[in-house]
Amino acid sequence: MFKKARKNLTISYLVIVALISFTISGIIYRQVENTAKNELIKQDVFIEKRFKRVILNDGNLRDEMLQSDKTLEQIRKNTIITLGVLNLFILIITSILGYWFAGKTLKPIQDNDKKQKEFLANAAHELKTPITSIKTQMEVTLKDGNLTVEEARQALKSTIEDINYLTKIVNNFLSIGKLQENQQKMKISNLNLKLVVDEAALRFKDRLLEKKIIIENKVKDTKIEADEFLVKEIFGILIDNSIKYLKSYGIIDISVERKTNYYLLTYKDNGEGIKKEDLPHIFDRFYKSDKSRYKSGAEGSGLGLTIAREIMNKHKGVITCESELGKHTTFYLKFPFNR
Repeated sequence: MFKKARKNLTISYLVIVALISFTISGIIYRQVENTAKNELIKQDVFIEKRFKRVILNDGNLRDEMLQSDKTLEQIRKNTIITLGVLNLFILIITSILGYWFAGKTLKPIQDNDKKQKEFLANAAHELKTPITSIKTQMEVTLKDGNLTVEEARQALKSTIEDINYLTKIVNNFLSIGKLQENQQKMKISNLNLKLVVDEAALRFKDRLLEKKIIIENKVKDTKIEADEFLVKEIFGILIDNSIKYLKSYGIIDISVERKTNYYLLTYKDNGEGIKKEDLPHIFDRFYKSDKSRYKSGAEGSGLGLTIAREIMNKHKGVITCESELGKHTTFYLKFPFNR
């Protein structure tokens, strides 16, 4: 599809340039012709005046006039050849550059189309898996004639977990869509980063206690201009990921440092780390280093870090990550002073 579009776009460029080039060539040809004609007429008039008294009935003057016509014809021919060669050169260069520019023009569209197809495929997979699980669970339960109350309760519990997972995915879809389309209006206020981190961590108090994970909030009373809800969302995503991948008695270390024109917040945990080949893709939608993808020990939709990146982009900030397998994962968040 894109090869054909590139070819058609190149032809369009070529037609436009050809029309402009031929029009300009026509103007140049007429200008050269008129100028040459006027000069030759002047020359003929001069010759006629000068030799009028000497040459009366001689045919030499007529021969001289004929010579002027031949000169004009030669000028026309030379001009046509020169303009023809020039136009051919222009069209060849336009074809080459047009094909290159067409490729550059269509590249973002092609990349976006590819991402859209990947997104749809991944979304279909993510939605299909829990739906299939719900369907299978219900069918097995209905067919079981000796179903006990406890077994029924477990089946319902499993179904609710699947529904919650579906709800999470749909909510994440909506969040990403709103952020990317600028539909979510930001409520900018002066935030105390230390308090924001503490409040975000409170949401995970029970899960943190269950795995005996400690959050060391070393952020001082640093003030930033940002949307409180969205910034808390970022820390919620990071803390949630840490809980999934940290072993018991893990440590999350959060600190901030003032730079020239931004605050650099460092979020580090001593979890299992991320493989080197996975690092460039962790902010991609649906990307999971755990290929089991669903209901693994560390369940997730693969959209959390994508949302975190979109939130940072909305604040004109940057989020990056570095990790060492089996040792740590560190996220760096840059909050600019002036958005």
